[in-house]
Amino acid sequence: MNEQTLLTRSELASEICRRTGVTSEDATKVIEVLGEIVADAVASDRTVLLPKLGKISKRTRTAQRGVNFHTGEPMVVDSMEIPKIRWSKLLKKTVRG
Repeated sequence: MNEQTLLTRSELASEICRRTGVTSEDATKVIEVLGEIVADAVASDRTVLLPKLGKISKRTRTAQRGVNFHTGEPMVVDSMEIPKIRWSKLLKKTVRG
């Protein structure tokens, strides 16, 4: 498996600055606010479409049987809402090469 490196928030902000000409402070604010907006929208049962990236929505995971790792006893894991990301065809094609 290839070793992956992390694209940090400051590196992302720098790349946004380079490609758009906005200031570093503005790019950093946009990154922060984008995360907040997406989280709020998905929590409110809205689907967020990010062009060229994909769709982010919420789905309900059904209750499941599991095992308590500390005791080894069977248990039931309650149903819960989790984020779901459906990646765009363009992103998949770009990653696959």
